[in-house]
Amino acid sequence: MKANIDDLKVVKSIPEFYNGTDAYHKSKTHYEDGWRDVIKPEITSKQKRGEVYYDEENDVITYEIIDKSDTEIENETRKAIRSIYQRAHEIKGNDIYQEFRVDLIIALQKGDIDNNKLFEIEDLLEPVYSRLKNGNWKTALFIINQIETEDPVLLSYKNEALEDIQDYINNNY
Repeated sequence: MKANIDDLKVVKSIPEFYNGTDAYHKSKTHYEDGWRDVIKPEITSKQKRGEVYYDEENDVITYEIIDKSDTEIENETRKAIRSIYQRAHEIKGNDIYQEFRVDLIIALQKGDIDNNKLFEIEDLLEPVYSRLKNGNWKTALFIINQIETEDPVLLSYKNEALEDIQDYINNNY
């Protein structure tokens, strides 16, 4: 990368046209015209690059190094966690919910359950699946463990959901 000490505009390479000169990139006057290499200083995760400036002592163009504030570091950490973990948890939670819905529809079509039982099952497990769709697997586990039912059909769907949740948490947390 190159930049000119007069304007500090960083470019990939010496331009083909500069100061009214065609094929400038082939000329031999780059240094005299103020063109210098741009050096990107190494930074830590607690730093960022600031404005470009001309470092006369080393005769290069480089960037200020600025320490990030605690708030900036925390915000970046939160963003990274959300992008890495939260989205994947939401996607899998939505997939599990969709499979649950498909299972209910198939059971209804086969006559294993009627409309009333379908609504009972949905009503019982909706708080759990709404947490899964938001990627909140541990909250869903807590909620499902609070559900009490003796109805064998409801218990079967609860246990299936509980197994899915426990497997996901064991494999992903």
